[in-house]
Amino acid sequence: MIKKIWLIVFYVVVLSNTVLANSERDSKTLGVPLKGYALTCTNDVSLSVLQNDIWQNANTELPVMGMYYLNGKYYGHSMCDVVTCQKIENSYDINLVEYQKVGEKESPYPNNESGLKPIFKQVPLDGRIKVLINFYSDEKCTQKTSFEKVIDENKS
Repeated sequence: MIKKIWLIVFYVVVLSNTVLANSERDSKTLGVPLKGYALTCTNDVSLSVLQNDIWQNANTELPVMGMYYLNGKYYGHSMCDVVTCQKIENSYDINLVEYQKVGEKESPYPNNESGLKPIFKQVPLDGRIKVLINFYSDEKCTQKTSFEKVIDENKS
């Protein structure tokens, strides 16, 4: 029962932050049809951009505990402390963006989340992008596999 409650809390907190962040994006989403499983609370996607014949890693992660600004909006405290193995339904959707830290600002809730919080802006990726997704082929997430593809966002 407690595990189910934590799982519900995880989905409400993490998915609500994801929906909020995604609703603000000015970017493209790549849907990759995968059959398999993924661990929650992890970032199994790596994006790299080709610049001057060198693959540069894009920053695709925001602070796990929340407490940051993204595109002018504050995202408060959140967490993910229950890792589960979930089936990938239909496709694995990837936002083709990177997050650039542009400064710091005080929290709008000084009594609960005092101190300077990072400010990020979301920047759509352009050009040749290498996508790497690590996922699992079994329902217990023990047999790791991966998907890799290079796409050209200038032509889509």
